[in-house]
Amino acid sequence: MADDQPQEMPLTDDELGLALRISSLDCRTEAGNVFFNSFSYVRDLREHNYAACMTNGLRLLVKCKSLDEAGYLRIHKGSAYYWIAMAAFLSYNFEAAAYFFDAAVSEDLRAGRHPVTSSTPSFKFLLVQGDFSEQAAKNLVQELQRRLEFTINDYNSRPGRTPSHPTLSIEHLREDFILPALVPANSHLRSLPTALISFTLEWFHLNLLLDLRAGFGTAEPFMLHLFKGCVLFESILRSNPTRAIPPGAKTLLLVLQHIRDLLALPNDLPISSPDFATVIAALPSAGNTIQEAIIYTGRVRNTLGHSIAWPVQLSNQQYNKLVMMIFTSCFHAIANLYAP
Repeated sequence: MADDQPQEMPLTDDELGLALRISSLDCRTEAGNVFFNSFSYVRDLREHNYAACMTNGLRLLVKCKSLDEAGYLRIHKGSAYYWIAMAAFLSYNFEAAAYFFDAAVSEDLRAGRHPVTSSTPSFKFLLVQGDFSEQAAKNLVQELQRRLEFTINDYNSRPGRTPSHPTLSIEHLREDFILPALVPANSHLRSLPTALISFTLEWFHLNLLLDLRAGFGTAEPFMLHLFKGCVLFESILRSNPTRAIPPGAKTLLLVLQHIRDLLALPNDLPISSPDFATVIAALPSAGNTIQEAIIYTGRVRNTLGHSIAWPVQLSNQQYNKLVMMIFTSCFHAIANLYAP
């Protein structure tokens, strides 16, 4: 962050609207940064008051948009999005964090920046470049990178990889999966890397919560998290650039059958299950192969996609095993369908 402290600006609506309009007429990125760095939500972030940063930052954006929508759309909002994203991350609101880091990316792309030739802090977050300097969220990016590398290493340790893509690395993930989504024409694909990022961060947080309560009750956060990973897996398959999925492939099984040769899978994977309790009961006998991981990912998808009210009490061990299977499924699809 900049060294100068943001000042409290007790502006009237007319004064705020005028300041926004004047700043928005300056096409430079710096004009937007100066404007949005002048409010107290930035100080809230520096003082570790993350809830206040999010509340006051969002209130500022809403107010600016309501006062002068045209000016709001013109002005560069990347710094505001970036600070709010950091506050969301540090508040464990990882979906909001990924959303606002991505919103900052959109602003940087609109300003003509490039993720490789003229990178910015927001690009560095989505590309998980924790080793790069000049980013206020470097510690957060490093944390994300460590967690992704942990799950990638688990995938690489499993038998069943195809000979043409024996291992995956964080560099391959950046180059083959994330970077193509940062091309403006592929903006709709950015939901894939942001979902992978939030899925990764949410897992470590939810894992801490799972065994803190006493007794049986809601499993909603954990079931929805597992289902999110399964939807991400299917989305990675359907959006792959190597082989188009035909419109008639309405189910996950049909999708897998269409690309089974690229993933080194048999034709008929047993991914159906009568209920989620059956999936959990079979977990102790599950193998460590990539094929087995995809089978269980399919079973979780096909049960939790219909209900989250299954009479099952997840343990940390069960939850973590399923999460790692889902990561393996996603990484196997990326390694074999997204590499050039």
